[in-house]
Amino acid sequence: MNPKKFTTTDQVDNRFVWLDKEILICDAKAADTTDPKHEKFRYRSVNLRHEKNLLEKRRMFLLTPELI
Repeated sequence: MNPKKFTTTDQVDNRFVWLDKEILICDAKAADTTDPKHEKFRYRSVNLRHEKNLLEKRRMFLLTPELI
């Protein structure tokens, strides 16, 4: 995931909505230890949280006025 492909805060905010939804789904599937793929969902949840962290930094960068 390249955070630089998001050029506006609206794009980042839309991605936040998608990420939050996916994180909730992955957390629910990771909690089900009877599923043989629960570890896969746990790692996916960690990766999605990392992506969200990168996008938060990108959003703060986009909100910062340019220095002249």
